Amino acid sequence: MGTTKDSSAKAAQFTDLLHRSRGRIFGYIYSLVRNQADAEDLFQETAVQLWKKFDEFDSGGDFGRWATRFAHFTVLNFIRVNGRRRMFFSEELLERIAKVHEQEATDRSIARTEALNKCFELLPRADQQLVESCYAGDRTMKEVAVEKQRTADAVYHALSRIRRVLLSCIERTLARRHADG
Repeated sequence: MGTTKDSSAKAAQFTDLLHRSRGRIFGYIYSLVRNQADAEDLFQETAVQLWKKFDEFDSGGDFGRWATRFAHFTVLNFIRVNGRRRMFFSEELLERIAKVHEQEATDRSIARTEALNKCFELLPRADQQLVESCYAGDRTMKEVAVEKQRTADAVYHALSRIRRVLLSCIERTLARRHADG
């Protein structure tokens, strides 16, 4: 019974990570093949390979980066098989594109992390403490709620509000950074 629950949690985690990284993975694939239908097929093929290898993914790692490496090799294989029939970029150019894409993703990740840190510091101290209580360590929402003398539902709603505030702040911060060049 526990195995089914573990499998369901694993599938849910994979689905969430894939959904959040879809634009990054698909955009990378499309930038290499420049054909919508091929890019969709390659995305699906990449997703299947990612699922097969998901046990190898370090849950603390960058799923998007991990996934785009799979996508890179999926595209290379596609080009090797189909290269005689159609015109594609050279393998060397594909490697350069991959490096640029990875660097841009790293730069975006660093910018988001910096924005998150800045925005977190702007939260009221009580909100900061609630976030730290819920996400630092291994306590459950219910345990935090008891400690804070609130219901689990109230803690959940407060965290939801805090996440919305942080997201809005991060987006404004990144937009300002982008506008300033």
